[in-house]
Amino acid sequence: MHFFIYTMLATGQGLGDINNAVTTANIYATILKDHHTVEQQTINEADTTLENIWSTVQQHPENQYLIIGAGPKAAKLLQSHPLSKPDNLQEIIWTGHQPTQELLAGQQVSTIFLPQHVITADLEKDERIQTLPCVIAPLTNQEPSYLSACWSQLWRCCIPKAQEIIIMLGGDADSPNNSHEHWLIPNAWGEQFAKKIQQAWPSYNIIIVNSPRTGKYAQTEQAHIDPFKPIITHEETRNNHHQAPFPYDPLSQTINEALTKEGMNVEVWHFWKNNEGTVYSRYDEAMERFLKNPKAILITCADSASDTSKNVSHYPLLHKRHNIYVTLTPSTTPALANIVKKWHDSGYFGLINTEVTPCAETIDTPMPINPFHTVTTSAHALLKKTNPHLNPHQEHSRQIIINSINYNN
Repeated sequence: MHFFIYTMLATGQGLGDINNAVTTANIYATILKDHHTVEQQTINEADTTLENIWSTVQQHPENQYLIIGAGPKAAKLLQSHPLSKPDNLQEIIWTGHQPTQELLAGQQVSTIFLPQHVITADLEKDERIQTLPCVIAPLTNQEPSYLSACWSQLWRCCIPKAQEIIIMLGGDADSPNNSHEHWLIPNAWGEQFAKKIQQAWPSYNIIIVNSPRTGKYAQTEQAHIDPFKPIITHEETRNNHHQAPFPYDPLSQTINEALTKEGMNVEVWHFWKNNEGTVYSRYDEAMERFLKNPKAILITCADSASDTSKNVSHYPLLHKRHNIYVTLTPSTTPALANIVKKWHDSGYFGLINTEVTPCAETIDTPMPINPFHTVTTSAHALLKKTNPHLNPHQEHSRQIIINSINYNN
């Protein structure tokens, strides 16, 4: 049987959603390929529409199809077709950080993967929802950014063993349900954060790695009927649409200036993308730099569910947990803040809140929190549906292989 797995991506989609969708698709492909011929295709909304996919599925009843998407934009795309699902379209799967009202109200999506910290009592009643203990977050990005082969070899060979802090900045966050409100990180927080870094590690070099969400929105006030009660609006900026050394976003600049003023050596590794959408990011380089430098400290932001989930789900990071800190930011949702505090208390990483608190001591290295088990279980159910006489031992063996691959990447 020939199985086509379509990974549907939306224009302007974030790397976290891309990583989520591609990783989920890869898990399904790995499980299905022992008993089917599997072909994976990544489809961008600019290249095709859901109607075109529907037409292809209906024209080839001899094949089986699976559609996977992630994030709010993909949720909207996956719900855009009102027609009934063809019999050979086995599943439409969505995975992400926050459900949207469109996703929950529609009936097209058959399986929804959501992290535990966003599950409410109402969501528990939805039979389509599969709960994950954390976000699906591979250690490195699934969509490669631009990095020349020459430069790649250079930095791999020249990773220093100096005392340094790598700060993976998060940033402004969209509110749930596609509202026009956002959680922003003010510059004043950046000054306070920099002060804590300087006091805790005064002799360290600093690398600031900003992200697509760092300084994403700018707050403006517009007078309305009552000039004393202006309307607050948030407009998307173009801070990450230009190459350094042009001015960085205000948050990166604030932290940079505050630490430099204290005599610390600071570099800003600026995330940006050109007009064609090509991403220029040194995130993966920074992650490898941290893993290979025993003296390095990694600080991630709690507003990034992906980065926080990486800290608890991958052995390479667990083995360096005493060198990892997660900082709470004003854009951290209450649900994320609660799970971050819980994981800190369980010994997964240090915490930066009102003060810098090291990783809690545990007798043994904490076991990785496995977000892949639920996905593989769902994939096995699909495999069993299409192969009712499958040997259970073969399913169990494939499960062990999948978990081993994901834990150790």
